Amino acid sequence: EKGGSGFSAAVMFGADRNGDWLCPATHVSMAVMGGVDIDLRRARFESRHTEIVAVAIMGGIDILVPEDMRVSVEGTGIMGGFGSSRSRDIVIAGHDLPPDAPSVRITAVAIMGGVEVRRVPRRGGLELE
Repeated sequence: EKGGSGFSAAVMFGADRNGDWLCPATHVSMAVMGGVDIDLRRARFESRHTEIVAVAIMGGIDILVPEDMRVSVEGTGIMGGFGSSRSRDIVIAGHDLPPDAPSVRITAVAIMGGVEVRRVPRRGGLELE
């Protein structure tokens, strides 16, 4: 399936990508003095391997990745930061995923802002604040 939304942006406001949405092989998200929330738990994917480029300039980007996806995070922080964490409710460790598990690579750039990636259960009450 093709035609996913390849770009999300927030300039001095907020933007959300959540629920049942189509995520393309590459998605670029930019937050400039605003916030973007990306929830991949119910997303459909064009590819088994997805790349998200997250750029936060005096803003923030929060990304929820379901625990059954392999995730890698890399990036640069300039007077800002990026990081990844996992929910206490995770039951699948990253090293226990099958070799053919879908994957997402997140490349973060944070300039006086932040990018936060969290592994969370696919179902559950945890929502982005």
